Amino acid sequence: MAIGAVLLVYSLILMGLSPYMLRVLYLGKFWGTQAWFFGFEGYMDIGTIERQIFGARLGRMRWTAFGSPLSRHHKNEYGEYVADDPTCDPETRALIERAKRSPPGEQKVRHHLNPIRSIQANISQIFTIVDTSTMTVTLFAAARPPIAFILAGSEGGMQRAIGCSYDWTTATLYRETVLRLETPVIDQMNRIPRVRIGFNRPLHPVRQGGAESTGRRVV
Repeated sequence: MAIGAVLLVYSLILMGLSPYMLRVLYLGKFWGTQAWFFGFEGYMDIGTIERQIFGARLGRMRWTAFGSPLSRHHKNEYGEYVADDPTCDPETRALIERAKRSPPGEQKVRHHLNPIRSIQANISQIFTIVDTSTMTVTLFAAARPPIAFILAGSEGGMQRAIGCSYDWTTATLYRETVLRLETPVIDQMNRIPRVRIGFNRPLHPVRQGGAESTGRRVV
């Protein structure tokens, strides 16, 4: 009985300390991790994204300060730029809320922002990109979901990434958005010999006032 009581007390102590021990075990710098780069339509806060990926809110992920026109930041007491949640801007929050209520095919983002934060009038959806290599999250707007990002130069110490959709009928990648990624991502990406890129994907009207890409008829 005495041994059983000791083991019970020991188990209860471990169960009580397990949340703290998990944080100690999984906090800190990453070494030799497998990088993943994925996205989804819409917006989720950092805490929800971390819980979906790691199972807990560990405080490892952060928003990008200059990743897209929707990125927001502020200066701390040391003059360093610190990224903010894009929804801290009322205009960005309004774009997200409008996109939630818009039915398929309806243009979800209007050209109403000021010139510094302007977005093209044909953009219609809000997306979020998660990079587990740099542990950053970027909110951006695009007409269609990008299926690939192509690094096409550097800008301000960051890599200029062209987010492209794919038209299989012409084997062409079409530019949907341009983001700025941190320079270390270039070591995680594959190099390709050539690529066909278009800058204005053809559209034709469909129901509810939206538009879709044109393509060759397949027999």
